[in-house]
Amino acid sequence: MPQPNAKALLAQSQYGKRSTKRLVDVGAGFNKTRMSSKDYQALLLQGSKKKVERAAANKVHFLADPHTKEIVRLEKMDKLPTRLLEHYHQCLYFQWLLSKYDDEYRSTFAVPNGGYRTKTERVAFIAEGVKSGIPDVLMLTPRGKYHGLMLEFKRPLTSFKYHSQALTAVKPEQVNTCLHFQSLGFCVAVVFGIDEAKAVTEHYLVNKPMPELFFKLERVNG
Repeated sequence: MPQPNAKALLAQSQYGKRSTKRLVDVGAGFNKTRMSSKDYQALLLQGSKKKVERAAANKVHFLADPHTKEIVRLEKMDKLPTRLLEHYHQCLYFQWLLSKYDDEYRSTFAVPNGGYRTKTERVAFIAEGVKSGIPDVLMLTPRGKYHGLMLEFKRPLTSFKYHSQALTAVKPEQVNTCLHFQSLGFCVAVVFGIDEAKAVTEHYLVNKPMPELFFKLERVNG
């Protein structure tokens, strides 16, 4: 069969349509085709590992953020373990921050204080300067009278059986450290879940009074 005719038949076939359609859906161009994290998340949730691999084979490069990838992995679990709830909500926070406040996202990072460590790793991290009680998330973007924003993350209140359990989830060393940074001119808050974290961040960035939170640093002085 002449080569032009073979290409014409391929273009009319279902396989050819699917291959070109994926490229159109993602966008024109190769190597640096950009897909939003929302679209990428939807793609993965469709059970589309093969679709992603096929697009990659066609030289389409997905620039998906790591927060979305981890969120998708966690949401595929039948039931998210309680020990992963704080991790999940912190991933949601960074995904939201990236999508809404790109500049502030660049100056915001997590402090790797939590998680399991072997004895050797624990000794090494402490020697390097890792300290207990430091808030989980630091945003080094000044606003108004504050030098930056610090968030101590906890899992949502709805995941606790009693509010007293939620209160004890904030350790004394965390409270003391938060109060210390507060005295140095940082905006510091203990947030239970993504909703409180978003509310605090948005109020901070527009320099408005902080919203009412479940845990108030001002009422504790350990």
